[in-house]
Amino acid sequence: ASALLDESLKLAEATLDTVERPSDIDLGIIAYGKLGSEELGYHSDLDIVFVFDESSESENTELSARRHYYRRLVQRLTHILTTRTSAGEVYEIDTRLRPSGNSGTVVTPLRVYAEYLKESAWTWEHQALVRAQLVVGHEHLQRQFRDIRRVILSQPRDNEKLHQDLCQMRQRMRDHHRSEHASIVDFDLKHDPGGLIDIEFLCQYMILKHASDHPELISCRANQRIITQLQNIGLFAAGDASQLAGALDIYLAAENEIKLRRGESRVSNDRFASEREAVQGVWKKFLGA
Repeated sequence: ASALLDESLKLAEATLDTVERPSDIDLGIIAYGKLGSEELGYHSDLDIVFVFDESSESENTELSARRHYYRRLVQRLTHILTTRTSAGEVYEIDTRLRPSGNSGTVVTPLRVYAEYLKESAWTWEHQALVRAQLVVGHEHLQRQFRDIRRVILSQPRDNEKLHQDLCQMRQRMRDHHRSEHASIVDFDLKHDPGGLIDIEFLCQYMILKHASDHPELISCRANQRIITQLQNIGLFAAGDASQLAGALDIYLAAENEIKLRRGESRVSNDRFASEREAVQGVWKKFLGA
C-alpha cells in the first residue's frame, strides 16, 4: 500500500499543471492505523495525514502558492485512490486524524503538526501515534517525523490522567457501538469487551505509560511486536503476553476470513470464549474493570 501511495502521488503530480508546480515537491504522507503498523488486512481503509516542510520557504507568496498546489495535489490523489470503477476502488481513505480533524486543513505544515501534538492533542491522538509512520516523503521529512513521534511518545505523563482518559475513550467507543449494533447473540471481534480494540488499547496504554523509561518501546508499532517487547523488558508476564498474542492472532485470522466474505466483524457469541476471558483478565490487571 505504501508503494501504491507513492506511485499514485507521482501520477497525481503528472496530471497537474506544471506551471504551478514547485521546483521541489516536499509532501509527506503519514500513515496511521493498520497501514502505519504494517498490519493491513483485506478491505482495510487507509488512515493518512498529509504534511509538508515549510522551513525552506522564506517568502509568504511562495509559501501560499506551495500550499495551494499541495491542496490540489491531495485532491487529485484522493480522486485517484477512491474513484469507483467496474473493478471497485483502490482504497477508502480517511484523513480525520489530521490536526483538528475535519475542521483542520487537508495539508498541514510539519511544524504545525508537531505543535498540535505537543500542545493541543487529546490522549487518544497520542494513542494513534503509536502505530504511525511517514510512508511517503523525502528522507529529511521521515527523519523529522521520527523525531516528533519519539518526543511525543516518550514524554513523562500523569499516569492517573492517562488511565482515566484511555478508559473513558474506550467506554465511549463501546457505548457508541452498542447503541448502533446492539446484539446479545453475537460477539464483535473488534468492539466488544475482550476483542481487538481492547488489545490495541492495552498496548497503547503501556507504551504511553512506560516509553519515558523504556525508549526501546517506541520502535514498536505492530501489536504483536509491542506485546513481545513488553514481555522482554518485564512489563508483561509471560502468561499475559502469550494470552494476548494468541488471541490477537486468532481474532485477526477470523476478521480476514469474514472480510473476504464482505461480512461484518461479528461471530456467534459462543466463539472465542476463552480468548475473550483471557483478554479481559489482562485488561483488568492493568486498567481495572
